[in-house]
Amino acid sequence: YLASAPMAGNNDGGIYRSTDGGASWTKVWPQGAEEVSYDVVFDPNDPNVAVADTDAGTVVYSNDGGQTWQLVTSVLPAQSNIGYRVSLAFDPTVKHSVYALVDNAPWNGPSGQVYHSVDGGATWSLVADTSAFVNQDSGVTTGALCDESYVGGTLECQGGYDNVLAVVPQGGGTPPILITGGVDVFTSLDGGSTWKQIGSWWKNDSNYIHGDDHAISSDGQTVFVGNDGGMFQLASGDTWIAHNK
Repeated sequence: YLASAPMAGNNDGGIYRSTDGGASWTKVWPQGAEEVSYDVVFDPNDPNVAVADTDAGTVVYSNDGGQTWQLVTSVLPAQSNIGYRVSLAFDPTVKHSVYALVDNAPWNGPSGQVYHSVDGGATWSLVADTSAFVNQDSGVTTGALCDESYVGGTLECQGGYDNVLAVVPQGGGTPPILITGGVDVFTSLDGGSTWKQIGSWWKNDSNYIHGDDHAISSDGQTVFVGNDGGMFQLASGDTWIAHNK
């Protein structure tokens, strides 16, 4: 599967599917419309279930292995303007459990809400509004995707550029650890009820990590974040090790 953005003057954006190992591709969503998708994610516990984002602040989901897709039309912000990106991640140990980090107000802010679905993306509930994310330096609620600790205190939201989400299982019936990346990094140890900033773009902070996160990965023990500054590994507590030369 391929997520694609349209080139100027055409309708090539959307989701494409290949059944011959990538030799040829068929557009499966949307049909005849210009749309953007950044993420196509399959449930590791059910290959028929998949979710993908749109540039309208919402999600599409599939129950037939990605052959057809349905648009989510409620709960998620579903903004009318383009550029409202959504990151998606399944809980690798719970079937049909998927989380979304939504760029709900990218230019005005605060922005960065977390939603949860227990039915493979068909329906969603809000687990963390922007007020749950408090900047450690200023004490201001910014959302998961913004920072206002820049010079002058201007709120900077970049969820259309840096927007990543990871779900790390804890086992034993305990809710998963959630990690969001934008300008800064936040984590929740209780499935999204409470949040703490564990990564700051300010070099003077003890939990410094370069800003603008684009990739995040975890094997359940170690967390890596890729950003504009390279590759960083989460060490003990909320300190980071840079793996860059």
